[in-house]
Parts: sequence; C-alpha cells; structure tokens
Amino acid sequence: MAFTINHCSGGSRCGMSSSTLQQQQQQERWRTSRSKAVVLHSSSVKENVKIPKLKVDKYDNPADIGRLITRYGKMGRTDDAVSLYKSLWDLAELQKVENQYNCKHGIRNSNKGKKLIGPTTRFMNCAIDACARARPTRLEQAHDIFHHGVSLGLSPNVFTFGSLMSACARARDGSRALSLLRRMNEEYGIKPNGVVYSTAISACERSIPPRPDMALTLLREAVLEPTVQMTVVGYNTAISAFARAGQWKMAVRLLDEMEASYTDDTTTSTLLLPPHVSKPNPDQVTYGTVMAACERSKQWKEVLRFAKKSLMIQKDLNLQMDGIALTSALHACQQLGYADEAIYYLDLMKRLSSSSSSSCNDDDYEHNGENEQKESHRNTRGRQRKGARKPLQGPDEVAYRLAISACARSREEGRYKDGIQLLNEMKKDWNLKPDVVAYTAAIAGCADAGEYQIALELLQRMKEEEVEPNVVTYSAVIGACATASAKAATRIQDDDDDDDTYLVDSSWDDENGNENTDNDDYDKNNEIQKPLQKALQLLSYMKSSQSNVTPNIVTYNAAIRACAEGQDLI
Repeated sequence: MAFTINHCSGGSRCGMSSSTLQQQQQQERWRTSRSKAVVLHSSSVKENVKIPKLKVDKYDNPADIGRLITRYGKMGRTDDAVSLYKSLWDLAELQKVENQYNCKHGIRNSNKGKKLIGPTTRFMNCAIDACARARPTRLEQAHDIFHHGVSLGLSPNVFTFGSLMSACARARDGSRALSLLRRMNEEYGIKPNGVVYSTAISACERSIPPRPDMALTLLREAVLEPTVQMTVVGYNTAISAFARAGQWKMAVRLLDEMEASYTDDTTTSTLLLPPHVSKPNPDQVTYGTVMAACERSKQWKEVLRFAKKSLMIQKDLNLQMDGIALTSALHACQQLGYADEAIYYLDLMKRLSSSSSSSCNDDDYEHNGENEQKESHRNTRGRQRKGARKPLQGPDEVAYRLAISACARSREEGRYKDGIQLLNEMKKDWNLKPDVVAYTAAIAGCADAGEYQIALELLQRMKEEEVEPNVVTYSAVIGACATASAKAATRIQDDDDDDDTYLVDSSWDDENGNENTDNDDYDKNNEIQKPLQKALQLLSYMKSSQSNVTPNIVTYNAAIRACAEGQDLI
C-alpha cells in the first residue's frame, strides 16, 4: 500500500506545486506509519482464518470512541489516541476486503443491516486535538492525520481547523497558523469563526519572537467580519502579544479602546481598531495581562495604576483579580518599597483560598489514569489542561517574599518589623517554609534599620531550620552591623554636643596618680565597637574553611563601612 512518487525529485519539474508535494509526503508518512494489521488481516480473510479483534471491536457506539480519543489526548496519552484512530482505518479496510471476498465467493454478508464503525471527521478532529495537546506538540503528525483523512474522503469542518490551529499555537508557529487560516477559506471554503481567529492570534503571541503586528492585523480582520463574533479572549490574546514583545504602551492603548467602548467614550485618538466596532468589556484577565505588560517593561507605577482600576470596576463587572495579577501588583510594591500596598494585596491573595473553593464546580473534574480525582480549577468555561499551571488558591512563597522585601525597602521607619511578622506568618498560618530569599529580604530590612542583633538572630534561625545562607545574606548582616555602628556614633556625637563633652577627653588621674575611666564613655565606645566586632567575626568565618560561602566585593564593602563607622581605621 506504499505510496511513491516516481521519476520526480522536485515538484516544479512534474508540474506539481510545493504544497501538493508536501501533502503527498505527509500522506506517505502516514501510510508507512500505519499498523501492518491490514495486510495480515487481509491474508487471514483470504485463507478463511478467524480475524483477530482490533482495538475498536469492543465499542458499539461511535460516540464512545470519540470520547475515548479525546480523553486519551487530555490525559497526555497521545500514542493511544492516535493508535485508536488508526484502528478505525484498519477496520474500514478489513470490512472492505471482507465484503470483496464474500461477494466473490457468494457468501452472505454478515454485516448487512449493522451500523458499522469507521473513520469520520469527528474522529479525525479528536486525533488532531490529541496531537495538539501532546508535550511537545506533534504538529507534523497532526497535519499528517489531516491530509490523510482528506485524501480518503473525509470533509474537514471548522472544528478540524480549530484543532490544527491549536497545534500551531502550542508549537509556537505563527507563520504556519496564518497560512492555515488563509487556506481554510480559499481551498476548503470554510470561514473561520471567532475561536479560530483567537487561536491564530495566540499562535502569533506565542511565536519566537512574538508577532504583535500580525496579531493586531488578525484582530482587525476578525472584528470587521460581520459573521465573526470576537470575545474578550481574542482581545486578551492580542494584548498578551504586546506584553511579550515589551510593547506596554500598545497593550494599554488596546485596553483603553475596550474601556472606551464600555464607558461610551469616543474621544480616543489614533485608534487601533475601527471606532464603530462593538468591543467586549475587559475582564480580570485583561487587566492582569496589561499589568504583566507594564511589569515586563518595569513600569511599576503603571502596574499599580491598573491594579487599582481593576479593583474599582470589579464590583460593577463582577470581576476579581487572580493570583497572577496580584503577584504583579506585589512585584511593583516590592520595587517601589510600598509596604502598606504590599500588605493590602497580600491580604487580597489570602481571600483567594475561600473564593476558589466556593467556585469549584463538579463539571470541572477530570480523569487521571484509572481513578477519577477531584481537583479545584479556575472558574472558567473551559477545563484545566493537564500539565498546566494551577491557579493560586492563596499566597505562595513568591508572594510572601515580595511583601517582605517591600517592607524591607520601605522608607518608613520600623517597617522591617512588618517584614519579620510576615516571615513568621507564612510558616505559622500557611505552612510555607521560608527560603533563603525570604530570610535575606527580612535581614535586609534590619540592615537599613541598623538592627544588627535581630539580623544575627534571623541568621541563627536560618541555620536551625537548615536554610543555607548565601553571600547576599551574610553581606546584609554585616551591613546591619555597619549601620548600627553609624547610628550609635551619630547618637553619641549628638549627646556629646549637647553636654559639651568629648569622647577622647574622658580620662583623668586621681590624687594617688591612678588613671580612671568614665563608665559612661566606656559604654558609648562599646556601643560603637560591638557591632564592628560582630561584622569582623562574620567576615572571618566566611573566609575560613568551615564556610561554603566566599565573600564578594559587596561583603568587603560592608565590612569596610563597618570599620569606618566603628572608628577603627587601622
């Protein structure tokens, strides 16, 4: 049954287009990859030997086969899904051979009147979808299945091209998705719908590098087509394309146009889309994507601006910021040192644990292996794809690290205490183990405040909890010692200026000639020198063979500053 091309090494010399040649090569790969069962079973029929059962023989209802192929695809069992689909073609070939044999020998057809199961467009779509869901995506195999089925008489529909478009998107092949979008109408007479357009835009967004220009072109084309209804998903995907390309201003402009449609504001100039087109209302994904675009471009104040805007309208549009958007807001707070805002967004993330459990739906359960396991999913119309990142159902380690760091960077005095409180809370209330980044962020807050004793306590706690400090951690502790010496020296100097006394002139001799030292001056010197001694002890430990951490230039700079502030210049 092998298909060969004779006397031709190139399509152009035989009057054959390159696309036709590619299709024939894909059909050849499909035929050679099919099971040898047809040949064996054909011989069995001629020799009047009992034919072995195929994988599809136990199914009487075609819908059961389609559901099973789909389930295999969602479970990541791509080989099983494709093998089951191939068995349908083997069965059809066997039925054909059996009918020919019976007709030739005058044998009564045993299948007469029965509803035979064979390959259909629906089964082909299910097999293509399984290839699209594979890890990594089996793009070539999906196209092989398509061209083989069409060549043998199956009629593709819009769902066929939707599955093929999904394969292109997951394979990050925007050019092939665009070519497929043009061909489905020109060669097969099938007009794309909103889902196909949105998936094609997703392919442009996922391309390497991203193609936001192509994504915007497809969005314009779709909204101008009267028969196509574009949902917010297509707009969000186009915004995501701008986000991936680092074009945050374009992402903001597209959101502005969506909001203008919502608020009936027609004053927007230089529109990306036609003004008369009705646009969907932005949802929480829209704002989260725009926030991500600003986050990628380090526009931190813009991130918080859209976070506040999302919170303002979420009551009217029944929206709620998801974990990803809240993490972006926390990242902006961390970069700007906004402690109060960080604690606020962290509190919003804590509420996700209750809202996500209440929004869980019995329809959002999937089979995993042989057992049916119930898992909570994002409250959307679709189902959670196997292997996809699960939505946050409360703060995670990243959220707490960002909030602690925001407190540490705050310019308000004493906010390091809030960071330490969050460090304790993440373990006590959420059973999250603080890592070296969380501890280092808390210690950095102590460093700016000069609370070297608390920094040393946190360092000791890290060792007790088997969290290995790194060079940044040690440098922060030494920096805390340096700041403590500096603050002590400044405070003592201010006190001496008030009392009109000087630290260097504090000794005197009594009537017997014995030298005496003023205890107050001794305590003042000790207050300056003690942090310095701790800093030098840490530096000495890092340089020893007992330590796995080697000091770097930041560590030495902190130690030098500790010496300078501690008035030890020798």
